[in-house]
Amino acid sequence: MSKPNIIKTSFFIFSALLSLLIWSRFSSVLGSVGTWDFVLAAFLIAFSVGFFILILFLFSDWLPVSVFFVFLLVFMITLGFKIEYLAASVLALLFFIYAQMRLEHNTKNSIKLRFYPAILYGASSLVTAFAILFAFASYFYPFNVSEFKVSPKVFSTFLPIAEKVIESQMPTYQSGMTINDFLAAGAAKELGVSAKVIKRNYKTQLAKQRAEFAKNMGVKLSGGETLKDIM
Repeated sequence: MSKPNIIKTSFFIFSALLSLLIWSRFSSVLGSVGTWDFVLAAFLIAFSVGFFILILFLFSDWLPVSVFFVFLLVFMITLGFKIEYLAASVLALLFFIYAQMRLEHNTKNSIKLRFYPAILYGASSLVTAFAILFAFASYFYPFNVSEFKVSPKVFSTFLPIAEKVIESQMPTYQSGMTINDFLAAGAAKELGVSAKVIKRNYKTQLAKQRAEFAKNMGVKLSGGETLKDIM
């Protein structure tokens, strides 16, 4: 076997192994997801996008589509053949072909070959293709949604980000606030008094707001819980 053929064959093998790693890991964590599962999934997706962009950049013939087809084939074999997974694979393949066509068109109209167009036209389409695969795999995979669990460590990891977002949208919220403090601060701002006055003189109203908040959240609240406790 010639050296070019060996290189091409290695792309097929690597694509199959990468797909097997992603989707076998995906099926094994369904039902219980931890922080490292999110981190690993993000890394594998980013790595896969980079891998296929590299192939699109290096080859302009049938090879990129064939290598991605192998990835999709292992996707269906690993998760089990379903018409929904076939539909997802077809959609993902179309986005991949679109990325290749855009890249080839840009290359033909450029004086010199540049890597930037591969990222510009390839990355967005590939991310969309992966999003379709994960969406279909998550929705149609046979597992009991009521038994799905997310590790509390996941929420602890993203809690600072969540609090920053809440603070930007709700000026009365401060990091580490309890439910009672948050409700009292909101009422105090509206009435133009201090939060202490609200807590002392409007206990019944605060209790009603807390009960409504708990109902919407689907949890029981005493008022002393922080955002971390609720998560």
